[in-house]
Amino acid sequence: FVPSVESAERLFSSEEGVAYENLAGFDRVAQRGADRVSEDLTTLSGMETSVDIRRVSFIALDAIPGAVPKDEVASVAFSFDGMPSGYLLFLYDRYSARKLVETMVGEEPEAGLGEFGRDALKEASNIMASGLLDGWANVLETSIDHSTPAFAWDMGPAAVDPLIVGLSDDQEFAFVFDTRIEAADAAFDVGVYVIPDEHDLERALEAVDLDRVDSATANAD
Repeated sequence: FVPSVESAERLFSSEEGVAYENLAGFDRVAQRGADRVSEDLTTLSGMETSVDIRRVSFIALDAIPGAVPKDEVASVAFSFDGMPSGYLLFLYDRYSARKLVETMVGEEPEAGLGEFGRDALKEASNIMASGLLDGWANVLETSIDHSTPAFAWDMGPAAVDPLIVGLSDDQEFAFVFDTRIEAADAAFDVGVYVIPDEHDLERALEAVDLDRVDSATANAD
């Protein structure tokens, strides 16, 4: 479903909807957050990374598992509260998880990463989560707090099921900010899924100060 620009603008400019300019502004905010995650990942891994693919999807909650990799992945999930609130998920394929841990701790991790390796991956994800969410908060002039990281080693769809359950009582659809970040040598990649509460996101969109979108720092405080 790909609406025309004109019809999308009418939809988001109606009295019941969100101003189209604010939606476009928040899209730029999300892009800057993705750039921040890429910068943090470059610092942590020592490998130059870049944002390769990013899209913002408005999909039914039960369709989200179909949008993630079907293979076994290491996942690190966070809930976040503020304006907006929701869930943040980092997905690493088996090789990428081991590669990041190896670059952080200086030695090859044991099978399944081991407790030390899992702690390292959670800490890396924690740093990236802080950078992304603090960047959003700076632009929105609000505060966003996130939980401690929750680690899982499972198939991709199973990793998102708890997030969907957490939102399903209040909404049927979600905006999914789907970011894929890759190392320059294509040896490393991470999928970043931000799934905000739709009601909070609507209020955040209405509060976007377009003058701050390009002037506010995206760096974490």
